[in-house]
Amino acid sequence: MAEAAVAETLAFVDNTAMVDRHLADQLLLPLALAHGHARFTTDHLTLHTVTNAELLRQWLDTRIDISGDLEGQAEIDVTGIGFAANRS
Repeated sequence: MAEAAVAETLAFVDNTAMVDRHLADQLLLPLALAHGHARFTTDHLTLHTVTNAELLRQWLDTRIDISGDLEGQAEIDVTGIGFAANRS
């Protein structure tokens, strides 16, 4: 197991992506809720990330564009909805 973790880490370090496959899907919700536009790259586009993006598009009036192939490098653009908590 340690060898697999080291191999994955070294593969990430050797590329130009901003985030790894595990962080890519976790960034989608906060960016979809935020105000403005964000763009990031990932070293490995997973089905989990694609599924999260599709669910967020259905639940929120957000725009999420994914350029790249599944299991390969990808660029993800997110336009947030500008959510603001009601502080009454």
